Amino acid sequence: ITFLSDGQIQSELKATEDALITQGAPTPRLFRPPFGEYNDRVVQKLRDLGYQVIQWSVDTLDWKEGRTAEQVLEVVFRKTAPGSIILCHNNAESIVEYLPALIDELTAKGYEFVMLDELLHPGFNIDNNGIQHPES
Repeated sequence: ITFLSDGQIQSELKATEDALITQGAPTPRLFRPPFGEYNDRVVQKLRDLGYQVIQWSVDTLDWKEGRTAEQVLEVVFRKTAPGSIILCHNNAESIVEYLPALIDELTAKGYEFVMLDELLHPGFNIDNNGIQHPES
């Protein structure tokens, strides 16, 4: 997204919003930059368009070729803490194997899975490590 002009960012967001709304989804207000790539200009443009830029705090690395369910789960269980945002990819090789175990284990440990808008605190921004901090 960092290589797109402000106009291109706005155009792509509008097309995506329209497609989601046409399918009955609410207007999105959270944006996770593709590949986690962003810069100050992109963040400001997204804010100007009414979006809160978010990031993950636990990267499963499930997108890496040959990554096993056990490797993914080891990372998740070691790094997850209250308020974590876990990045999973629907097309990861091992997602069908690891996702049920991830959900079961974290639920057993007392974690609850919620929508992002329930997790985020009003008046906070998410830094590049996926951690919430009060707006400055």
